[in-house]
Amino acid sequence: MSVKNVKYVDEMTKYIVLGFFHELQKALDLIVPDDVINICILYFFVSEYFAKCGPFLSLKTDSVLICCSAVWNTAYGSIIIDGEKAFNSIYKWTFEINNHCEGGTLIGIDSSEFLKINSDITAKKCVSECYYAFFPKRGRRFSHQIMADEYGNVCYGNCVNVVMELNCKKKKLKYFVDGKFQGVAFRNIDFTTKYRLAISVSAGQRCKSVQILDFQVKIK
Repeated sequence: MSVKNVKYVDEMTKYIVLGFFHELQKALDLIVPDDVINICILYFFVSEYFAKCGPFLSLKTDSVLICCSAVWNTAYGSIIIDGEKAFNSIYKWTFEINNHCEGGTLIGIDSSEFLKINSDITAKKCVSECYYAFFPKRGRRFSHQIMADEYGNVCYGNCVNVVMELNCKKKKLKYFVDGKFQGVAFRNIDFTTKYRLAISVSAGQRCKSVQILDFQVKIK
């Protein structure tokens, strides 16, 4: 473990650990070396990974999702997003989709708590659920209120980089594809419920993969 990796840790985690050591040093009248604090930050840090997925999906690692079936299944992230408690936070995920043109990929957030692992994110499982998703291959957006509305640019690349950014304070969800801003996909995100990252995938003649390249939480 290298303390240099602290630069990849989200700001919220850093603030929590630094706040703890600030109070500790004040109470005990001692000085804790920076390297010790940085090691504690790295141990406390919990990054995003795929926590659960459907039977037609497999995990090469906890951050790499493999799909070889035409059947839609969904994988869920490990981080629970509580927009009311983390109202000043910005969540940002970066993904790489390989063999993107095979089948389809929906990238978004969902409140159903693993109920859609055997289907795609748009499947209605309960009355109170909320979801928001982007289908980059078709340039469409989906939610519990909007179905297949045009959004962003149609993307046909074989290897595609997608960034999803959720601003809890502004209640906005937006996407970038290969570095290009696609506009705000959703406004007034319903934060009366909690969410997880949800990625729905189907494949074509070739297998495809979705990898979480990066995950950050910033405080505004």
